[in-house]
Amino acid sequence: MPSNDCTFPAGSTSTDDVAGTCNNLTLASGDTLTLNPGYLDIYGTSMSNPGTISVVAATPINVGGNTGNTVYLSGGGTIVLSNASAAIVGFPGVNGTLVNVNNTIQGQGGVGNGAIGIANHGTIGATSGTLTVQPSSTGLINTGTMLAASGATLNLQAGFSSITFTNTGGTIEALTGGTVVLNGATFIGGTLSTTGTGTFQTSPGGGNPILNGLTNAGNFVIPGGAGVILEGTDTNTGSFQMQGSDLYVQGAATLQGAGNVTMTDSVFNLVGSVNGAATLTLAQTISGGGNVGDGNLTLVNNGTVDATGTVNHLIIAAASTTNRNTLEATGGGTLELRKPIDNTAGTIEALNGSSVLLNGGTISGGTLASSGTGSFQVISGTLDGTSSVVTNSGAFIVAEQNDLTLQGTINNSGVIALDSSGGCLSLDKPTTIEGAGVVTMTSANCFSASASSNILTNKSTIEGAGSIGDSNPMGITKAGTIIANQSTT
Repeated sequence: MPSNDCTFPAGSTSTDDVAGTCNNLTLASGDTLTLNPGYLDIYGTSMSNPGTISVVAATPINVGGNTGNTVYLSGGGTIVLSNASAAIVGFPGVNGTLVNVNNTIQGQGGVGNGAIGIANHGTIGATSGTLTVQPSSTGLINTGTMLAASGATLNLQAGFSSITFTNTGGTIEALTGGTVVLNGATFIGGTLSTTGTGTFQTSPGGGNPILNGLTNAGNFVIPGGAGVILEGTDTNTGSFQMQGSDLYVQGAATLQGAGNVTMTDSVFNLVGSVNGAATLTLAQTISGGGNVGDGNLTLVNNGTVDATGTVNHLIIAAASTTNRNTLEATGGGTLELRKPIDNTAGTIEALNGSSVLLNGGTISGGTLASSGTGSFQVISGTLDGTSSVVTNSGAFIVAEQNDLTLQGTINNSGVIALDSSGGCLSLDKPTTIEGAGVVTMTSANCFSASASSNILTNKSTIEGAGSIGDSNPMGITKAGTIIANQSTT
């Protein structure tokens, strides 16, 4: 009866093969209660289980009664869900709460099924098949452990768009061979961790999970077509693996820690914004191929953005980028710059066999460097030394009738080469070229200015052939060297 408590004496082994209806449930230490095929209804507020409750059939344990009680599961025992349709749920249409004080809930099937709030201070673990944890709109609080064991999947699923999994003080982990899937909810605080081959994932069409103020210490895979949203300050000491997928930023987010974000060599990878303007402060490494930034994202780089893809460029296309550390191309990759970059406190570099492609972007200040066969290539763009000197110690190549615009002070200790396929340097503000480097020209090259007031002050070396100035007169102040040392024929 709903008003009667169910109490089992010590040493009991019981099977519920029809139905059980209790107010409160109390088992003794070592007791075993098996539901096969019956179900169990708890109308009260207490389930004391120091033994084992096994749900063998496709039947539920219903908790909370008709009034939506908070039910406390205590006693330090175990509930085993051994059927894919077994579940611990609430009464239909009633929003109760299950508080797992110290039990272990394990197996497969479901916990919550969208019908109860959940607070876990013990352990909830997928140990076979898939265990789906789906709280009601009141969400889930975890200060204990939620896990996926080898060969099992723990599916943390939101049935409501605003649902929250609060993991502050708790751990969600994928043990070797296990998978934890995050779908649709906001996950706040705590730690995500993996051991061995365990992974965290999200699934295409499952709803992009929001990560807010948590630590990822594991291997988090974002498969093709899926996405993850960053919010607040997240610490990544593990890895996010993007496989033709999306890493979104909502509002202002910081991604910090000793971990990394790795992109497969795919044009479909995107680090971008969601729900309007957003700012990402990056304090770790992003590497691979794809896109970093979109028209609504502001990027502040305190870490490293590393283009390593040999098939697809890594394109920085944020509305604006502030680089305080390193943007680079390595391992044969190409870093493509399409938008303004404040490089005042940073370095942009092309290492051996790699290239940085300036394609419409503006680089303001800072250091440009290359090593070995690494080089800077130009389709179009600007070196802006008006507020802070641009220092080039690398190989800068302007070819194929492309233009590199200069303004302010350019300290060139490397080479700016305008090659025989054609290419020009254009001044749209007064410009000074200084340093021990050289600008090399051929007969197909030119120096020009958009206005006569855009005077070139040469404190370096310009050599070769071609033309300096055109039909629009350009003033030249010569404190360096201009050498005609190449035949024009």
